[in-house]
Amino acid sequence: MSDVSRLPARFEIRWSQLEARKPYARPFGVLFAEDTGPSTVGLAVDGADLLFYEQFRIAVLTMLGEIFSEPRAEASEDVQRAWLDVISELLPDATVESITPIDAQDELRGMHYRFVARVVGVDDPARLEAVQLLDYQLFQAIVAHQTGRLFRDAGVESVVDPVARRRLWTQRLQGLLRPRP
Repeated sequence: MSDVSRLPARFEIRWSQLEARKPYARPFGVLFAEDTGPSTVGLAVDGADLLFYEQFRIAVLTMLGEIFSEPRAEASEDVQRAWLDVISELLPDATVESITPIDAQDELRGMHYRFVARVVGVDDPARLEAVQLLDYQLFQAIVAHQTGRLFRDAGVESVVDPVARRRLWTQRLQGLLRPRP
């Protein structure tokens, strides 16, 4: 018998707008609960730790010393997609209405572009680097981290082949990307 306990799969998520914009922030509070009572233990995570199933399991084990397993995710052939289905029950949807490049400059890269993703119902847009914009899962994580909402594109998520998925995501981005101001 193992000395490592298992956390209950039932949990709730809270997001802090104040924490979301701080460097190295962990704006999501995750509270685990037994079926018979109130929350028993919790941890704070960032958008990527929350949205990527294996990263979440690692964060839980690292911060709480306990193993987390979500039965619906574990039972699925596509564990990551099933995990997002679970999370989507706990976070509001993010509808991205536009993505706009904005001028940026720093000592290392000189002149370059960053991007703002405007989410319906959210006053402060998500701010992304190009690498975060081009990767569907990183885009999801940044939008969740900065807005507290979960962006999903069922068409993109249904594509199994990574190259075809990337191509489809790029097409979707072209439809959202606005000209430079």
